[in-house]
Amino acid sequence: MRKLCAGLALLCFVVPQGRSQPPQFDHGLDLPTTRPLNVGHRGNCGVYPDHTLPGYQSAVDAGADVIECDVCVTRDLRLVCLHESWLSDTTNIADVYPEDRMNTYFVIDSGRLITDYFTVDFTLDELKLVGAVQRFDYRDPHYDGEFPITTLEEYIQVAQNAGRPVGIYIEPKSPVWVNSLDFVAQANTTIEDLLIEEVTRYGYTGNRDPCLLHSFNEDSSRYMAANSALPVVMAISTGSDVSDERLDSLAEFCYGILVNRRLVVTVNINDQITGRTDLIERAHARGLRVHAYTMKNEDRHLPWDYKQDYNNEFQDFLDLQCDGLSGDFPASYHDFLEKVYRDCDQV
Repeated sequence: MRKLCAGLALLCFVVPQGRSQPPQFDHGLDLPTTRPLNVGHRGNCGVYPDHTLPGYQSAVDAGADVIECDVCVTRDLRLVCLHESWLSDTTNIADVYPEDRMNTYFVIDSGRLITDYFTVDFTLDELKLVGAVQRFDYRDPHYDGEFPITTLEEYIQVAQNAGRPVGIYIEPKSPVWVNSLDFVAQANTTIEDLLIEEVTRYGYTGNRDPCLLHSFNEDSSRYMAANSALPVVMAISTGSDVSDERLDSLAEFCYGILVNRRLVVTVNINDQITGRTDLIERAHARGLRVHAYTMKNEDRHLPWDYKQDYNNEFQDFLDLQCDGLSGDFPASYHDFLEKVYRDCDQV
């Protein structure tokens, strides 16, 4: 493994007695770890449905350093933890409310008309009657409908009651569309304002506080950075601009970037690895941390080169000095990091 000190001391290797050690990361946050961050994506969503309280608690119990959530707005301007504002794929709402509660919106952020049940047409009390369901047919459906929709407040409380420092990592969903809705504009607010107000109530205000705000929309990310001292992360999907010029621009206001893992390790249509990019190295040179998403244990999500062993993927990203991984099975990443760092500690 290379011995390297990255730009702005984001990470460095410690090499006692001539033996290489895994990298030690300075996250610049009030979290007691120098290992890569283990981010529980939507909780522990490989086991539980997305964004459930047991899923978040399970991620904490599994050793996640940070739990991640998406937030959507209700009709009464409350924030709930859901993958999207439209609900059919992730909840049993069709079993609870009749079809005449459905609506059709052009969701600007997605660039399409969607007909569905939407959080913006229901109050929080109404949505509390709805249960979360597993989105994927290859994962355990036995918890479907068992757990109600989670509020942002309840999610934050899981982290704050963990018995150890646990970070939170929050994305306001479809911000352009939400902010264009009449009832939001009439309240003279935005989804970003509502998010910042809620985390501020729970004491997250400073640039070292373990509360990361992120968005795939750059205007939204810039707005949050301008209206809060909290660390802001720009989320970047495949096919997006990751040129030096773009990274220079993001470094002006971002703590880091959250990138699709295929921007780091590229694959072809046959799921064979074709290369490893220099994105992490270029981002580090600009003082940006890099988190990658989404790590999934199932064979269908692993390139053949990893031999159906997700630990090989974890090792690849550790070798590339990725500052953190967002995954559906945080227990697996925790076990990997425990072994790698413990074995070296015992040298």
